[in-house]
Amino acid sequence: MRRRWLIPLILLALAVIAFLILRALLQPERLSAFLLRQAEQATGLELALDSPADIGLFPDLHIELDGLRAQAPGADQPLLRVARVEAALPWSSLRGGDITLLGLRLRSPQLDLPATLEFFARDTDAGPPPPLRLPQLDAPLEIRDGQINAEGWSLQALDLTLPSLHEGRPTRLSLRGRVQLEQGSHTLALELATTPRADGDQLHLSPLTLDLVIDALPAWRPHVEGELRWNPAGLLTFDLRSLIAPWPDDWPPLPLPPADDDAVALALRYDGDSALSGRLEFSLLRGEDGLRGQATLNQTLAWLGSERNSPLPPAQADIDIPRLEYGPVQASGIRIRLDPTEDASADPP
Repeated sequence: MRRRWLIPLILLALAVIAFLILRALLQPERLSAFLLRQAEQATGLELALDSPADIGLFPDLHIELDGLRAQAPGADQPLLRVARVEAALPWSSLRGGDITLLGLRLRSPQLDLPATLEFFARDTDAGPPPPLRLPQLDAPLEIRDGQINAEGWSLQALDLTLPSLHEGRPTRLSLRGRVQLEQGSHTLALELATTPRADGDQLHLSPLTLDLVIDALPAWRPHVEGELRWNPAGLLTFDLRSLIAPWPDDWPPLPLPPADDDAVALALRYDGDSALSGRLEFSLLRGEDGLRGQATLNQTLAWLGSERNSPLPPAQADIDIPRLEYGPVQASGIRIRLDPTEDASADPP
C-alpha cells in the first residue's frame, strides 16, 4: 500500500520537473525575440520591448510584454506604444508560420494616427500591394485606457472589445471613449456590427450597422446602416444611411414643407482617401423635399473642431434645395455654393 502512494507522488514530481525544464528551454529572451520577428514579418514594423516577455504555459501559451514600441523602418518616433500586452497563443505558434491569437489585451496603448496612415501609404509605386489578410481571433481583443492622437483632435480613455474576428463571419465591436477637441471634449459610445472581408487589397465591411451615443447630441441616438471599404494605401469609401425620427425638438427646425411623415433620411457617401480630403456627397430629405449637396469633409471637420471665427466653414460645398418653406417664407430652386478660394468681387458663374 505504501508503494502505491509513491506512484502519484513520482508522477507529480516528474510533471513539475518537466514543467521547469520546459520553462527553462523557453527562455524569455529567445521567445521574445522569436515572437517579435514573427510580428515584424507580418506587419513590416520594427518592434522593441522594455524587458523580455513573461511566460505562462498552461493551458495555452501566455505571453506578457511590457513597454512594446512599434515604428516604421527608419522613423524617429514610434507610431504605437503599449504599456502592456497580454496575449494567448496556441503551442503551434512556436513552429513558425502564421500567428493565430487566442486572446489579446492591450493596456494603455497610444497610437499616432498620422504616422500610422503614412506607414500604410508607403511604397505605393513599388508595384501592386500584397493581398490584405485579416488576423484571426478566437477570443476577445480588448483595449483598455487607449489613446489615438491625430492633428487637431484625439480619442482618449478608449475602451474597446472585439469578441472574435474571422473573415466572412459576423462580428460586433464595442467602443467607448472621449473625443478631445481644441474647444472641449465629448464622450461617445458605439456598437458596430458587420461581416469583414478581405477583397484583394481592400477591407470590406458589409453589411454594416452602427449605433452611436454622443453626449453632445443627447436628443439623437443615431442608428446607421451601410457599407465601408478601406485600403492600407489610404483609400476610403463609404455609403451610410440613417433615419432621424422624429426630428429632435431642441434642434433648429428644418426649412422644409410639412409632411405626413416627420422622419428625415440622412445619407452620406464618400469616395476618397483616409485623410478625408475628398468630397462628401450628402442628402437630408423628408419625403421628396430636402437638400442635397457636396462638401470637402476634412475642412468641414476641422472647422467644427476649432474656434470658429466665421459662421460658414472654409470648405468647398454645393447645396441644392428644390423647395424651401420656413414660416411664411417660401422659395424654390435654391442653390448655395461655398468656395473660399473664389474672389467675392467676381461675377457669379
